Amino acid sequence: RPAAIIISGSHTICSGSNYEYHTIPQNSPGTFYTWYLPTGWLGSSTVDSISVQADNATGTIYATANNVCGVSDLDSLVIHVITVPATPGPITGNSLVAINSHQTYTISSVANAASYNWTFPSNWNITSGQGTTTVNVTVGSDTGQVCVTASNICGASGEQCLSTQIQTVTGINTITDNGSIRIFPNPASTILTFTINDLRFMNYDLRITDVMGREVYTEAITNPNQTTITVSQLSN
Repeated sequence: RPAAIIISGSHTICSGSNYEYHTIPQNSPGTFYTWYLPTGWLGSSTVDSISVQADNATGTIYATANNVCGVSDLDSLVIHVITVPATPGPITGNSLVAINSHQTYTISSVANAASYNWTFPSNWNITSGQGTTTVNVTVGSDTGQVCVTASNICGASGEQCLSTQIQTVTGINTITDNGSIRIFPNPASTILTFTINDLRFMNYDLRITDVMGREVYTEAITNPNQTTITVSQLSN
């Protein structure tokens, strides 16, 4: 009967792709071959090689060599099938953002994903996390979408996106208190001045928040007349 054979070919393949397998030894005179494929796989051959198209599930290929004297021992090769990742789930993060603010966007991990690719409006800057499920960015002036795909050696998923808008600030709302409280200049990019001409305000706490509601400055004021703050040094 024929000598024992060994199936040769890739042990790891991509779902839906075509792969070639062959036996060792090859081209034995007077020999034909029987191949057995996992359920759902495509391919057929009676020679020493076979082209197969994998389904989504890992499986085992079997083969024998046959001639007029008998059948060889059955050989097998376990094939691990990798599928392209599914589209990621919803992105968690702020959709209304301020220019120069620091934002974090996150998704849940995706089965079979080896890496994640994040894209942002053109002048946003990724500071950390590209390739992972959580990314940190500094917001630019452009509006647009935050998008992410999951990928592995077999390809990339569809995009999951979150639309964003830039929150603009034109100044501080005018305070009406008979002229006792003044804030100037308004808006301010360097020095901001507060003046209070009311003896009721001998001591007070001053707090400044950004457009996202984060507190970026606090001070206990003991000078009831005038206070200046260098706003250009405040956190973005």
